[in-house]
Amino acid sequence: MASQTQIIIDEGIKEVSPEKPYGTRHQSTLNIMFPDSPMYAGDLTTVERTETYQHLLDGDVTLAFDSGGSTVPGSPGLGFDTFNTDFMANGVPDVESNTETSDGKKFGDGEGAPTTPYVPPLTSPGVGSVEASDQPPFDFTLGTLPEEGNEFGSGYGATANPSITSAEIENQTLSMLGSYISGRSFLNSDSTG
Repeated sequence: MASQTQIIIDEGIKEVSPEKPYGTRHQSTLNIMFPDSPMYAGDLTTVERTETYQHLLDGDVTLAFDSGGSTVPGSPGLGFDTFNTDFMANGVPDVESNTETSDGKKFGDGEGAPTTPYVPPLTSPGVGSVEASDQPPFDFTLGTLPEEGNEFGSGYGATANPSITSAEIENQTLSMLGSYISGRSFLNSDSTG
């Protein structure tokens, strides 16, 4: 993440002086060319964009809200009837406590069900079959599960539980952007603290 603050909206403050004949910005010309631009009318500013971004982070984007001098209609979209940027309001799974699939197949019993909440099915359906329902249970007496460990890079790795990590991510605000730590979703989100 950049350590320097970037301009979000250039409200015409970067007029070049003295003007050059080619390759420079002429704010007065831009104002004439785009008289109804919300940037030049003062409706879109860095402060306003920051507030709009925070609003979008904070809740249900299907509800209408004011932004940049106009009302943005809230609506469902992209295949979702409802969507809330509040992670916890969407029903975050507690992966660690899962014991069966949504259709009732117990983990570790085969038939396409995961071996554990964190390990996919480890058996083949057998020669000539491509049906998950033909997969036998994993035989724990003949083999052992893969060892738990971190994935490539930093972080909790494959055993992170969304019911815990989502709550931490949800608590972040836009004002925290400058204090993010490289390689982490939130403070103490890796195994090193």
